Amino acid sequence: MNLDEALPGFVAESGDLLREMEAGLLQCSGPDTDPETINLIFRSAHTIKGSAGLFGLDGVVAFVHVMETALDLVRLGRAAMSDELVSLLLSCKDHVESLLVPVGSAGASIDPEVEARGAELLTALRKVTEGASAPGAKPASDASTNVVTRPAVAATADWHVRVRFGAGVLASGMDPLGFIRYLQTFCEILELQVLDDTLPAPPDMDPEVCYLGFELDLRTASGQANIESAFEFVREDCTLTVTPKGPAAGVPATAAAAAVPAPTVAASSARDGAASEPAKKVAGNDAGAASAYIRVDALKLDSLITRIGELIISAAGTNLLARRAGNSELEESTSTLSGLVEQVREAALQLRMVKIGGTFNRFQRTVHDVSRELGKEIQLVVRGEDTELDKTII
Repeated sequence: MNLDEALPGFVAESGDLLREMEAGLLQCSGPDTDPETINLIFRSAHTIKGSAGLFGLDGVVAFVHVMETALDLVRLGRAAMSDELVSLLLSCKDHVESLLVPVGSAGASIDPEVEARGAELLTALRKVTEGASAPGAKPASDASTNVVTRPAVAATADWHVRVRFGAGVLASGMDPLGFIRYLQTFCEILELQVLDDTLPAPPDMDPEVCYLGFELDLRTASGQANIESAFEFVREDCTLTVTPKGPAAGVPATAAAAAVPAPTVAASSARDGAASEPAKKVAGNDAGAASAYIRVDALKLDSLITRIGELIISAAGTNLLARRAGNSELEESTSTLSGLVEQVREAALQLRMVKIGGTFNRFQRTVHDVSRELGKEIQLVVRGEDTELDKTII
């Protein structure tokens, strides 16, 4: 595979992910922050980092890794998604765009001013991560800032979790121990066993392949859905089973039973086709997002429309010849053919149509920056954003 030929695609996809990240960060400026919005921003950063690593863009990987660490602390509830952090992450997003400019321009180099700006942003980000990771650091309070909080559940129950990671989780940038650390934020780990039965002899080991799994006994006031959500980022590359063990010590059986949503609760990863409902919902959203759009070269699209135009002319000529021949069956057949060709033409022209809302939504960032600069609350409202225009006009 020639990676140089794939670079333009990487730059284009990264641009989409950065716009997605910006939109998510702008949504974090309100009084409440949706946990799924934080996960969306984290996934965008993680995807850019992993793809940049594939192309050997170490500068992009190193910078986005610090961003990812800060976002992970927000996901864990150990850092607050304050307005200051939102602005800092937006500046980091702009810097990543600057780092990608030389990638898309052959022979271009990174401006020294861009490198200096990146160093300043890394220093600010590390202050956030080091402060939240310091020993004795308390989870961020949501009294006056925006943080991700989980709903409390009155009853506490014990759960047995068995997870077997796929061979490719390390290559995709995931750390199996990171999932254990995340579980500790809302679960008490009563027992943990490492599953190493597939570990080969040292000469046969591949350092990029994961051979391990975990078997855990947990005690938590959260339900099955929250436990499964801890493995959200590897749901398609692991085998996961979550089963209830019964009420915790000192908890009435009726209260513990209320915490267990079903008599028998077992979940497997999406790979086994038996994901839990929350996992199915997230997986479905991601699958829908992945299959909703596909990049097509504009020249190929123009060529397709040109060929369809020629097909319409040929169909009209065939229809005329059928009328001259006076063959009613042939006329009916050519008429049906002409109708189908017209439908194909309309569908092809629709491929060039783009909703105008995406263009004007980019002004949300400008509004956010001006709002902070003036110290005023400003809201941009766009109406008619579903109106479609030809891509050339957009």
